[in-house]
Amino acid sequence: KDVLAIRNSENALRENDNLSVVYAKEKERCFAYRRGDLFMCVNPSGEEAVLSAKALPQGGEKLYEIGSVTYQEEKYNMGPQSFAIWKI
Repeated sequence: KDVLAIRNSENALRENDNLSVVYAKEKERCFAYRRGDLFMCVNPSGEEAVLSAKALPQGGEKLYEIGSVTYQEEKYNMGPQSFAIWKI
């Protein structure tokens, strides 16, 4: 599925007031946010990153991915310059 098809098929991406940041730490480049029932995580750096926080959703169905993003053992493992959309 391409990103435009996902945008057209997911109501959460058409609404304007539903963005909630769930992971952003000072001095870290990666971050994560929710829009309705979607969870998105971004690692713009050139190095691998791990997102681990109680506020993060526990997996779900991966709808879209750039690079490599996996969820296992309550952590999101993100490859360099990666992005993923999860339906939760």
